[in-house]
Amino acid sequence: PRDVSATEMRLVHLDLKGAAPRVSYLEQVFPLLSQLGANGVLIEYEDMFPFKGELEILRSPYSRSPSQITEIPPGNPPENPPDGSSPQFILKHEKYQHLREVERFPNSFNPHIPDTLALLKSILSQVIEKHRRSTWIHIGADEVFHLGEGMDSKNWMSHNKGDVGTMFLKHIKEVLGFLTAQYWGLRVLMWDDMLRKISVGALRESGIAKHVSPVVWFYAADFEAEQIGKVTLPFLTKYVESGFEAVWFASAFKGTTGPAQAWTPLSYHLKNHLSWLKVMQAVPRLAPLRLQGIVLTGWQRYDHYSVLCELLPVSIPSLAICLQTLVNGETPGQAHPVLLGRALGGGGRQRRNSLSSPSSDGEVAQALLSLPRGLHRRGKEEGPGCAGLGECAAGAEHLVRGTCLWHLHWREAGPWSPKCPDPRVLGFTQPSAPCVLGPHLPLPFPSEGRGAFPGVEIYHMVEQVNGHLKESILKTLEEER
Repeated sequence: PRDVSATEMRLVHLDLKGAAPRVSYLEQVFPLLSQLGANGVLIEYEDMFPFKGELEILRSPYSRSPSQITEIPPGNPPENPPDGSSPQFILKHEKYQHLREVERFPNSFNPHIPDTLALLKSILSQVIEKHRRSTWIHIGADEVFHLGEGMDSKNWMSHNKGDVGTMFLKHIKEVLGFLTAQYWGLRVLMWDDMLRKISVGALRESGIAKHVSPVVWFYAADFEAEQIGKVTLPFLTKYVESGFEAVWFASAFKGTTGPAQAWTPLSYHLKNHLSWLKVMQAVPRLAPLRLQGIVLTGWQRYDHYSVLCELLPVSIPSLAICLQTLVNGETPGQAHPVLLGRALGGGGRQRRNSLSSPSSDGEVAQALLSLPRGLHRRGKEEGPGCAGLGECAAGAEHLVRGTCLWHLHWREAGPWSPKCPDPRVLGFTQPSAPCVLGPHLPLPFPSEGRGAFPGVEIYHMVEQVNGHLKESILKTLEEER
């Protein structure tokens, strides 16, 4: 099987549009991301960027200062490319309303007004200027609703015998032309959903494949490799035929299960990443197309006007599990536990867990008996601030045939400390009453192993609120019967 741990880039999407984390919090999170296997952060600023001059109107009162953008703390993932945001935060202002595709809706630019391209050039220039060390930029370009509905677009399509797809490509080509001319060597990414609707011939004729790589996003919990690969839904095959040399994938660790979601469903996002692993293993069959990386998206809200999804601290456990799934990969043909041991157990000695199980599922038992690199106890030499984890490979959520879904409790053991050479940032204790989906597999979780992650207080607060809400709802339903 393909070694998915060798994937060139694993970027964590940091969405700042709503409840943006403080810089002091990110200073704790970024080293954690590196330890878990990320080698980059895709930052979506929206109105949190410190725009200046004519663009200062776009800036939120809570936006980052220029120094906060440029002073990246040590220990971070090496790449931090910026990501293009939805135009809603721009087109909501009266100053830019004339640039809307449809007057009523602020979610799409009119590509035929010269001021549109001029504005985008100014925005891109300011963002790139603050990210000189980054070799990538993501221009967004997804879900361009209402494109083609404005009178200018209708007239253009009529006069040029074109369609929405060719009109979209014309605009993208203009943006790419600016970037390649002004910023030599800068590599460009874009979301692929608008490209899926466009023919191979139109894509080839546009020539954009020379200058941009599509990011194929798919956030469903379960999907087959064939759905986005060869034969059934030939997104990837089409990109090969269109001349693209590289492709990216985009999974989700939070923000895709409901616009007002408060609690990150671990099983949903884990399944999404297990599905993506199958797609990654199929990519070599699509040569010469190569996989350049994957973005683990974590949306703060569905759009500029929506309420918040889960907060980032609440989703840290999901992010840890998803990242380690990509790092460790899946063993084909047998049950696959998601392991956090390598990142969180650091230099721990090899361990083998004992397992007493009434299960007759040999594959599951074998998977649990052969856990590589278990998490080890804290030693005296590790010093203060180093939170140890239990001897067992407790970082496993088993979502495989004939097993049960473990609800893990996360416990705090002090903040992350740079003094600890190999910090333990996540910890587990005895699982709460498991929701049995199949044969029960008891696993020895020692209670002394404890760990912490940045924002654990918020996690516990949401956990308590979620529990109280569930109890009150059940009580109300019972009373109404």
